[in-house]
Amino acid sequence: MNDTETKSDYRPGGIESVIYVPKGAWLSSGYSYTNTQRYNISSQLRRYEVRSGEVVGPRDNWKPFMHYKHVWLTEGSDGFHHQTNTWEGFPNDGRSYHVGKHGDIFWGWYLGTGSVGVFNPDNGLADLYNLSAPGGRFIPSPANLAALQQASLKTMLPGIKAELSLINSFIELKDFKTLPRTLSRIMGLPKALYNARGPLRMVAKNVADSFLQWKFNIAPLLSDIAGINSALSRTRKRVERLLDRTEKTQRVHYSLAFSEFSSSVLSYGPYTLGPSIPYYPKINGRKVIRYVDYEPSLFHAEIEYNFTLSRFQTEYAQLLGLLDALGVNLNPSIIWNAIPWTFVVDWVVGVSRWLDQFKRRNMDPQINIRRYLWSIRRSRRINSVIHDVGGTKYYWASDINMPVVQQTAYGRFVEFPSSSSFITSGLNSSEFTLGVALAMSRGRRRTRVR
Repeated sequence: MNDTETKSDYRPGGIESVIYVPKGAWLSSGYSYTNTQRYNISSQLRRYEVRSGEVVGPRDNWKPFMHYKHVWLTEGSDGFHHQTNTWEGFPNDGRSYHVGKHGDIFWGWYLGTGSVGVFNPDNGLADLYNLSAPGGRFIPSPANLAALQQASLKTMLPGIKAELSLINSFIELKDFKTLPRTLSRIMGLPKALYNARGPLRMVAKNVADSFLQWKFNIAPLLSDIAGINSALSRTRKRVERLLDRTEKTQRVHYSLAFSEFSSSVLSYGPYTLGPSIPYYPKINGRKVIRYVDYEPSLFHAEIEYNFTLSRFQTEYAQLLGLLDALGVNLNPSIIWNAIPWTFVVDWVVGVSRWLDQFKRRNMDPQINIRRYLWSIRRSRRINSVIHDVGGTKYYWASDINMPVVQQTAYGRFVEFPSSSSFITSGLNSSEFTLGVALAMSRGRRRTRVR
């Protein structure tokens, strides 16, 4: 990864002057002296973005990318915010005090750690980014990344294989499966015509028999002959389609929304705050309530692939396709099914289905997995409130709504899972290759698997 780029925007800090006016016994005695105290206002991070640097290369290259953003959706409460009291010059008798009002909503913010007044709403939450991560990979990978990649391959690879098999599985054509029956009818045609002859007294019987022969023999025979011709034509077209798609770059997508983090409510406090000034008591009875809402994390994967046929398959495609259609290929399940009573074992174990996965058709293509990428997208919203839980009288005004914060993170990584993941996800080692670079002279076709 290249160097990262960062942008930040802060709400300015400064000094807040709070004027304390007399209350209680002082005010009733005519005492009108006001006291002014100055408080530091901390600058607050309002917007922050970090993204990975640009990766040099052609526009159609798959490139890794990372981005994180922290942004305020609101500015927080408006108007009157805090009220505090002081004790000065009189005994702490609960009757003589000064009252001052803060306009800074961040005064008194605290979440157990960090500097008082510095708004850190994501303290203690899972890191959506980490700039000190090894290799500059600052968007963390999901803890179950291997399982997510495995799930993507188990969805995409069988889909790819099934799509190619749909073109190549001519053995499933019903017209060809009826070929033995059609040949039997052809052989029985002379006998059927002969049976239609005889003495006049047998005309009625022969007419009925001829009708049945026509209905259930001759007419189906003619239909089967036409069907075989049609099937041969479809076989030719499907072989041509298979040849036409050879070496074309194609893509398959996979997406999964899953619950990676749990939404939560944190209640911190009550806690004590206040300036360390003589006669100024510490303020207690404050409480922070933080609501964290996570959207489901979105995992996405994409495979770019093509398939190739050998020179022999290309040159004899029509013949080999016809042999596949007639079932003339290597399939160990045929031998198993020829053994008497194996169907009883298949009821329990399914040996025939297991052997069928090793079937090799004459027109089986080689699948080339050219590229694989995965990405993760996360988002959470943080809403915080400073709440009064009944502290010292007059020190509090109302609940203080802090800025609502939205944090999003996205990472895209171009890398292959392990080869074993491909094998356990629907392909055997002889059916695919990884990262094979072939000259692609024709267009792309996109497919989505959900």
